[in-house]
Amino acid sequence: MFRIGLVWGLFAAVVTPCWPVFTWLKTGRWPSATIADALLGLNMQPPRLNWIGLQKIIDGPLAWPLWVGVSLTCLATAIVCGFFAYVAEEEDARLESLWRHRQKWRPPDT
Repeated sequence: MFRIGLVWGLFAAVVTPCWPVFTWLKTGRWPSATIADALLGLNMQPPRLNWIGLQKIIDGPLAWPLWVGVSLTCLATAIVCGFFAYVAEEEDARLESLWRHRQKWRPPDT
């Protein structure tokens, strides 16, 4: 299951940057959608703070193109799924080793 997430996450992270290119090739206009635009489209207001420095830190990534945010999210999903797949395989190997050891064990003769 986690391998599927890993594959789809990597696939989406690679294919997503192609979306603006295809749009430009088709229409001649480069799409200027940002992460902040996507949040507003989902009726989510970006945070507003009184601390100017912290607000600039938040506003920086929100001004990135949407395809960058989607690609980074997909890549992060692929990394997390890959980690869980690794942990699951290690646990399977450990349990199989314990099972084999248990199958070989015989009670002492008394």
